[in-house]
Amino acid sequence: MSMKRICLHVAFILMLNPFSGSAWSAEPDWQVDHVLPFSFLFGTHIDSHQQSQLLHNGDIYGFLYITYTGEVTPEGYPVARHCGDDTPANACVIGWFLNGKPGKATFLYHNMDHPVWLVDSRNDIPQPGSHAFFHWITDQSTDPRPVTDARCNAAMPPELEPGAVCPGYFIELRALKRFAFEHGGERILVDPGIDISTHLNIVASTSSDGG
Repeated sequence: MSMKRICLHVAFILMLNPFSGSAWSAEPDWQVDHVLPFSFLFGTHIDSHQQSQLLHNGDIYGFLYITYTGEVTPEGYPVARHCGDDTPANACVIGWFLNGKPGKATFLYHNMDHPVWLVDSRNDIPQPGSHAFFHWITDQSTDPRPVTDARCNAAMPPELEPGAVCPGYFIELRALKRFAFEHGGERILVDPGIDISTHLNIVASTSSDGG
């Protein structure tokens, strides 16, 4: 797919609705080197399966990519997981559209699923929308915001330290396809549309908060 065609598709989809799957005649191919227009980088492992664009208002729009395992659940959902650095480019397809809004959160813990983050207030979670997924940035990100807490400079979740206050993005996901997402020891059934289940990792209080 040519770059000119990709740009036309992006302009059209943003003009109508950044998550309107019907606006696409073809999906943007996975580009390992994150070429324009999807050149935004978090500076973490998520860059192995995301392509997005940083907009002038500070939001990001783009895609999360999956690869199929060849298995099918008893319900008839093809099983898929995130693409990785070793996944052939032609095996990566779009699983979700993403819309991210800038913010910050405090890292709590990681239990081999998506790392869990604490917000100071539920008002920190962007509205309207379903921004149920937070992902941090490092000083290797193409985001212009400074990373003032050195503990945020972790490429992988196990490298994060509890208490780190990190800039990042509150992300809303809209699934493009029907599949079973394999992650964290689970297979989560996904249907096209808003998805708050597969990457949910935000809390607004902890046991020490008294509520």
